[in-house]
Amino acid sequence: MATVDGIWQISDQPLSVREGMNFGRMKVDRMSSREGEMAVEMSNEDAIGLRSGKKIPLMSDFYIRTADQEKVDQSEPLRFYIFREMNVDGVSEEDLSQNAGTIEVSAPAEAGNSSGNEKKAVPGFQGIFALVTLVAVFLAGRRR
Repeated sequence: MATVDGIWQISDQPLSVREGMNFGRMKVDRMSSREGEMAVEMSNEDAIGLRSGKKIPLMSDFYIRTADQEKVDQSEPLRFYIFREMNVDGVSEEDLSQNAGTIEVSAPAEAGNSSGNEKKAVPGFQGIFALVTLVAVFLAGRRR
């Protein structure tokens, strides 16, 4: 079971959603817009097999990416995250590929569970984040 909490951006292309609608492997079970209970609950009746080093389609452009782990067991469970693929308007694929780098981000270790071989933070991540933010601000300004 996975629970996802997130900040959602209001889309330029809104979509009406009703209970019972299917989105890829997911089905809308329940919706609530009451104060303090705002939620859209979705489920999947079929099992989704997670294997090391895979990109698994979930719904439209949302995927599950699993870690490329050699060892998967009780002490080293398979790591994964849910993500969405998207292109930034005004940025060419060539620009993205020239500036692309591989960044690995892992969840911080829980207190007391330190094994001494945790991955270190990737230097330069803040610079890449700042660059992406500047591009977004520039593109927003051009639209006006």
